[in-house]
Parts: sequence; C-alpha cells; structure tokens
Amino acid sequence: MMTLKAGADAVYYFTVFDPNNYGETFQNYGTSYDHWRTGISIGADINLWRITVAAQIGKYIHYNRLMDKATWYWTFGPTFNITPHIGLQAKTYMHFAQADFVNWGVVYRF
Repeated sequence: MMTLKAGADAVYYFTVFDPNNYGETFQNYGTSYDHWRTGISIGADINLWRITVAAQIGKYIHYNRLMDKATWYWTFGPTFNITPHIGLQAKTYMHFAQADFVNWGVVYRF
C-alpha cells in the first residue's frame, strides 16, 4: 500500500537564463544558468490499484541558479502502472509553493 523511497533527480534545461534576454528566459525559482540541475530526494508512494501517488522532498547537489534561496525542492504526482514494472508518470517539480514545471515520463521499477 505505501512505499518509502530515495532517489536522484536530474533536470535538463533546453534554454538557460540569459540576462540579455530576461523576459524569455527568466523562470522565477526555476531560473538556471546551466543546462543541468541534479539533486537527491526522499519520499513515499501510496499505491491504489494501478495508480500510484508519489511525493518527495529533495536537496540540490548541483543547481547554478539565479534565486539563491531555492536550495530545496519537492515533487508530487500520479503514475499509471501499465504493468507491475512499467508506468506512465506526470510529476510536478516545485520550489516553495510555486510550480516549476510538469515532467511527463515512463517509469521502470526494479
């Protein structure tokens, strides 16, 4: 029913912050000078038949950011489990109470 987990997160930015193009590259707490940010996180999953609802809190290992106080992040979102090992996931990455972006992906469970 409930699973505790730990993991690593990596986010790739196609477009990074450019002070000369502030209006199109500023993303508030998600504003990054580098293409990658990485972190480690802990959290829990609640399993409800084929739907898993996850929540995690993480600390950045690398994040060359504009907003210095964004050193922690949290994520949450559902996963629809197609098989016991493969699922489709929508995960929201957040800083404080502000959504950074939604990540859509495929999840593989060992």
